[in-house]
Amino acid sequence: DDRPGAGKVAIVVDRTGAGLKNQDPKLLRYLLPGLVEHYPSALRAAYVGPVNVVFYAIWTVARALLPRSVAGRVRLLAGSDWKAQLRDALGPDASARLPASLRDDDGRRAPR
Repeated sequence: DDRPGAGKVAIVVDRTGAGLKNQDPKLLRYLLPGLVEHYPSALRAAYVGPVNVVFYAIWTVARALLPRSVAGRVRLLAGSDWKAQLRDALGPDASARLPASLRDDDGRRAPR
């Protein structure tokens, strides 16, 4: 398949409702290096949203512990339009396969 990103994996971490106890990006710190090491061409990107200032600060430190090839594939999504940012980054084909909660913006069906 010649489409951009075809045959690649995109990881989506939905942090909706995450509080102070959920600010640790350990999932990415442990999952991504193994995926990139064993399947280097498979990971397109990891999308994390919505992120707040606290998560962003923690990620800035955690990012330094990751290889550049891994850290560069992580996309932090912030703001009230983070779901729209995710859909734009994934494109229409992959966005159509997202769970309904990520295809929706505040209860309104997202345009296709």
